[in-house]
Amino acid sequence: MAAVLTGIGIGGLTCAILVANNLRDIRGDALVGKRTLATRLGDARTRTLYLGLVGLAAAMIVFIAALVSWWALLGLVGLALILPAVGIVRSGGRGPALITVLKTTGMAELACSVAFTAGLVISTLV
Repeated sequence: MAAVLTGIGIGGLTCAILVANNLRDIRGDALVGKRTLATRLGDARTRTLYLGLVGLAAAMIVFIAALVSWWALLGLVGLALILPAVGIVRSGGRGPALITVLKTTGMAELACSVAFTAGLVISTLV
């Protein structure tokens, strides 16, 4: 069960990267008739989707910690790197600001994965 929850959490962050990319391109895609999820949802709901995916990742870390070991909560430390990106998305950032969201989300996914894994390894040692 913990493995499935881990996949959901990390997958949520991966999808958040894709959503941020589609959010960045939403205007151009709509102009040329591209039918992406973002163009169908619109700007506001695409931003909500991004935030929901980040929240999903955080929730999965907490659920896994409750199931396996509280050391897994170290993943939240890595996930904290995403806070600037969340702020940009929530404030309606556009253009170059969304490129920062892409980069920050990717770095947060990496840091979260490493910290989460470190927590699980520590839990086997103590």
